[in-house]
Amino acid sequence: MKRLLSDNPDEYNSIVRDYQYNGIDTCAADGLCSEACPVGINTGDLIKKLRFQSHNKTKNYLSVFFSNNFKLYQGIIRTGLKAAHQLKNITGDDFLTWFTRRAEYILKTPFPKWNKYIGSPPSINKKEPLYPDFVYFPCCVTRMMGKPVNHTMSLVDVIIGLSEMAGFRLLLPENINDYCCGTVFSSKGYEEAFVNSINNTIENMWLWSIEGKLPVILDSTSCTHTIKTSREYLSPENKSRWDKIKFLDSIEFAHDYLLKRLKIKKLGETVVLHPNCSCVRLGLTAKMKETAEQCTEKVIIPNNLGCCGFAGDRGLLFPELNKSAAKNESGEVKTYQADGYYSSNVPCEIGMSINVGKQYVSLIYLLDKASD
Repeated sequence: MKRLLSDNPDEYNSIVRDYQYNGIDTCAADGLCSEACPVGINTGDLIKKLRFQSHNKTKNYLSVFFSNNFKLYQGIIRTGLKAAHQLKNITGDDFLTWFTRRAEYILKTPFPKWNKYIGSPPSINKKEPLYPDFVYFPCCVTRMMGKPVNHTMSLVDVIIGLSEMAGFRLLLPENINDYCCGTVFSSKGYEEAFVNSINNTIENMWLWSIEGKLPVILDSTSCTHTIKTSREYLSPENKSRWDKIKFLDSIEFAHDYLLKRLKIKKLGETVVLHPNCSCVRLGLTAKMKETAEQCTEKVIIPNNLGCCGFAGDRGLLFPELNKSAAKNESGEVKTYQADGYYSSNVPCEIGMSINVGKQYVSLIYLLDKASD
């Protein structure tokens, strides 16, 4: 292509700029394309490699630094979100949305845009029972935005509460804020930071789980998918550890464990589910639907179900991606008269909420609502 356009460098540069936005920046990189592809090609993997090639040494250095000091990275974002929510209480959501868009215009670079469905950072306290049944690993996106707007309880609180109601003891290690599955790095093409992060996390999950004796619960399906597909990126020692640890997504924990012990009072409601990309790729859609059917009268999974395009922070940086990707599904959902909207991943819940105009929250909240 460069050779063909060598006589017209302006045209070549224009194509490169257009592809940067249309091909690289606005790819969700969620891998759902591999489900539709007859031979399972995952274009998202290619995009991650192209993103990696675009990073300079400083960006790569900072990514590795933050993967080793994740508590600092998380603390910066939590502080920013707390400040944003405090400002919102004074100015309202519209001002914050305008302000963040204006910041992008001034800085001339993609900047996270505010929307009214962004949750606030929850309080998370360690829990170290003498004889735990499970390790609970609140994923970093839950630790940052896990208290939905208009809800008094965070996702962490609801999972702990339901577990105690079911007679399960959860271990929440004191140093949990130091670790992340690495999705935040891999999705942006920071390969070294991702490998570093996932190895650090598996090493500590091995310790928390008493060398694989306790299953590990994760509350964000995209993070569950990353961990369940991370083996090739692990050191030989961590591969052996990974093989012995049982990882449970919140959907699996709800379906396989909580439903058997909780008293469920079936609600006379209609609910809409959004099995997100990771849920589909992990084959958890059926369990999600079965759990909802135990809790309520009518469960709808849209015929136009697809990727919502929020993809972690892509929907914050490029809201137009989310709007375009979720157009067909949200258009269908708007035709339903539903009482609740549920998924299993905070960013996807935000993305669907924006487009449908109704708040999506974790499926765990439906289980909590139906529990007697």
